[in-house]
Amino acid sequence: MQLDIKTVKGITQKVAEKLAEAKIDTLEGFRTATRTSAKRMELSKKTGISYSQLYNFSKQAELLGIGGMTGENAEALVRAGIRSAADLSRALPSSIETFLGAMERSGALKTSGPGAAELELIRKIAKKAKSRFEPDKEDLRSPYIEFEKDTKTFIPEGAMPRGGGEEATSFFSGIKELMVDIGEGIAEAQHALDLSSMDIQNSILDDPELAAYGFNASWYTIPEATFTLKMEYAVTEEKSSSGTSTIRKFLVSPSNARYNNYFKSQESASSTISMRFVPIPPPDRFTDRIAIPDLIGMDHDEALEELKLLGIPVGNLESTEGTTMNGKATEVTWQSVDAGKILKIGEKVSLKVTAAP
Repeated sequence: MQLDIKTVKGITQKVAEKLAEAKIDTLEGFRTATRTSAKRMELSKKTGISYSQLYNFSKQAELLGIGGMTGENAEALVRAGIRSAADLSRALPSSIETFLGAMERSGALKTSGPGAAELELIRKIAKKAKSRFEPDKEDLRSPYIEFEKDTKTFIPEGAMPRGGGEEATSFFSGIKELMVDIGEGIAEAQHALDLSSMDIQNSILDDPELAAYGFNASWYTIPEATFTLKMEYAVTEEKSSSGTSTIRKFLVSPSNARYNNYFKSQESASSTISMRFVPIPPPDRFTDRIAIPDLIGMDHDEALEELKLLGIPVGNLESTEGTTMNGKATEVTWQSVDAGKILKIGEKVSLKVTAAP
């Protein structure tokens, strides 16, 4: 049965009349005339219909070529990012259903679109379709839907997956993983603050004049971090291959400016994180001025005992045979940090020892 061209959502009587003037009055004729970007551009100039409108209509018309597809379902799938029969044939039905449900709850869709059973059916039909439809080059495949045999999905400009980078495998993530990521981010921020203070403290200790004045680096801590996240959610169920057990997952997706733009949502939403940085007293071991003793001429055990008493970490010990002064069995002949210098954070003192044969 030949579908009416107005089955495509958005093609009004006025638009249909403009297409008829270009001798396009059937859905099949419209598919042929909008198969490539060049043809769509030519038709846009001929009819005065905007290219973006024609491109949206052409994707719906492409999906309506799949047996059993309705106008409502074609529109919903295009809104979800399915561009062609080829996309639909490889998209995972559970992923499409989850995403469509999120769009419906956000108000981006008035209807829920096809359910899991219907998606599986039309997907099988799509696999047999022989379509030559060519999506626009800049219209990349949806990063929010999982596809068969894909190891990665490149995402549109401005759409960043969780953790950054160039890849995304799904729009949703588990709430546990989200909370772990937030915790790891706070821990990494605290670690970076500590490393920065240690570097500044070492710079002070390395400058005899600053060290003599008793200056210390400021140390900071993050005593609390409040993270407010507005999110979309979905609850999914996965059955084992035997069908005897079910695993339920609670998935979340941030509701932010990009999310609202993608879903055409009118609700104002934002994600905010508030941190309070408070200076705290630095650890005593990082501010104590420990002068390096002169170890040259001491025997091995005596030098180690001196370092231990001062709390100075010992680095490498290198021993060679040779003649010692004053007939000692062992004698320190070199130290890595000159005597009188202030020990820096993380610094160790290495020694070279001569042992009598």
